[in-house]
Amino acid sequence: MLDNHDPSIVVDAVALNLHGIYGVIERLFEIIARQIDRSLPTGDSWHRDLLNQMVTPVPGLRPALLSTGLRAGLDSFRRFRHVVRNVSVVDLDPDLIRPLVQDLRPVVEQVLTELSAFAVLLEEAAEPG
Repeated sequence: MLDNHDPSIVVDAVALNLHGIYGVIERLFEIIARQIDRSLPTGDSWHRDLLNQMVTPVPGLRPALLSTGLRAGLDSFRRFRHVVRNVSVVDLDPDLIRPLVQDLRPVVEQVLTELSAFAVLLEEAAEPG
């Protein structure tokens, strides 16, 4: 039976949720890269390159999707996602997770704000006239 007071269970759950949240955001970036940019990074650094691609305007296709400040915030989550995939949960340091949990709400709110602004631009570009 699980001990509800075992801190490793909480660390594990939080780490996997942070991993999943960034995964969803990254998946949206992949769709934008494929469908709009027609270019998806490859190679060992493709996760970092994709995030950088979203900060870079693509002339004739789209403006920058993300601000550089948001890119920096998301990069912390991207790097943590890599840690979760490559480190045993037993080895996860709660002090590594704490700042991400504190930053989660403002970063996600900023992602939603910037994605919404991007969606408006797409709608305006699609309107005839």
